[in-house]
Amino acid sequence: MGFNIFISYHSYTGLYSTLDDDDMYEQQKYWTLSELVFMSGFLNQFCFAVLSQQEDIKVESDPRDPTGAISSTTAISTSLPPIFYHARQVLMQLYERDCRRPFCPPNHWLLIHPTKSVFQSPLQLLASLTLSNSNKSKSGGSTNSSTGTKKGGFSLFSSSKAPPQYATPKEFIVKVCQKDRTALQILETMPHAIPFSARLEIFREFIKEEKAQRTQSLALVRPDLHQSVMVKVRRGYVLEDGYQSLGQLSVSGWKNTIRVKFTNEVGAAEAGIDQGGPFKEFMESFLEAGFSPNLNLFTTTTASMNMLYPSPTSQYTHPSNGLELFKLFGKMLGKAMYEGLLIEVKFANFFLSKILGRTVFLDEMRSFDEQVFRNLMFLKKYEGDVEDLGLTFSLDEDIFGTHRTIELLKGGRDIEVTKENRINYIFQVSDYRLNKQIQDQSRAFIDGYVSFVLFCLLFF
Repeated sequence: MGFNIFISYHSYTGLYSTLDDDDMYEQQKYWTLSELVFMSGFLNQFCFAVLSQQEDIKVESDPRDPTGAISSTTAISTSLPPIFYHARQVLMQLYERDCRRPFCPPNHWLLIHPTKSVFQSPLQLLASLTLSNSNKSKSGGSTNSSTGTKKGGFSLFSSSKAPPQYATPKEFIVKVCQKDRTALQILETMPHAIPFSARLEIFREFIKEEKAQRTQSLALVRPDLHQSVMVKVRRGYVLEDGYQSLGQLSVSGWKNTIRVKFTNEVGAAEAGIDQGGPFKEFMESFLEAGFSPNLNLFTTTTASMNMLYPSPTSQYTHPSNGLELFKLFGKMLGKAMYEGLLIEVKFANFFLSKILGRTVFLDEMRSFDEQVFRNLMFLKKYEGDVEDLGLTFSLDEDIFGTHRTIELLKGGRDIEVTKENRINYIFQVSDYRLNKQIQDQSRAFIDGYVSFVLFCLLFF
């Protein structure tokens, strides 16, 4: 199994996104599961090897990121060679599929683990791959098997520079806290290689450091900003009063202590002092009201799953402030993470993947709508004349009594679905349902979330 299989696999990323479980697990089309396990293991090691070989680069700190987590990684990422991004794209597709339905052995993805060797050097990786190539092909002719040469694009590996060894998760945590460049790059681009417990500890340490730096800076520059934010909320109008009080609050204001004073129906304040309890109660009530399908900001997947995701028709019921509300809900969840509050929210798997910055396509369709998924699978495996089904590259929707035709491609209502283009049709339907129809709502929610805890997505 040579390196060319990984390059050709990258060429099939569109095809891979339309593979269903039967294709991949039962029939094992294109690749066997053992090949995918090998491929994912190699790419995992390969991506780390690329990261470890980059020369040190001086970076400027991001004023939005007092901890330095973002500036220490994002600024350097632009120097990575194109092969890294190609390899990582395939790697993450394999990882995300394995998360949904495992095909790899336990701890397969962890590169920092106290009970096994952490990393191979890039030279070891290429040597093992070259050996695999030579065993596969005994024919004559020169090959680019020599490591460390410019042939085959492997000159990015330096024979004199070996990857740093992190013997334990605790040692890795220390390196991250010391702003070690390679450790931070791994955390940004390959968080799955680090145990979740270690990532959680790093996240808490970054929050703790950010709070300490913020307190120190405010004490020196703006002592007045130490004041907490007081929010008055009527019991029956939690959503309205919350939006009125917090909708325009700055990120700095969100990071202050937010105290909540509940008032009764006549406007009299309830007795008691907020020691965190009333704010958590307010946050839970606010989110419960906002996530109610009756409001139509969020809706739920099929009845059997009943998971939340942004309503595709929210712009019709909330034309003026819908996106601002989505951004506010994102900030609310960011505040909960920042303060370490446990909030029980059941988002659909595909929406969680979007929050984490992952690309979602056919394999996530089942978590969106089981019936739509089954219809697409029927079309994919249909052995009759596909044109007899009367499908075009368009979708008909009824939105509050108004009929709309959505074209999946330009002029799609006039393009028939055939045996030759049905895979593209399945791809386009999945992309529209999971991505395009809730693009603005998802972006507003995620913007609110990451504007509050800018670096949080590095860890999960």
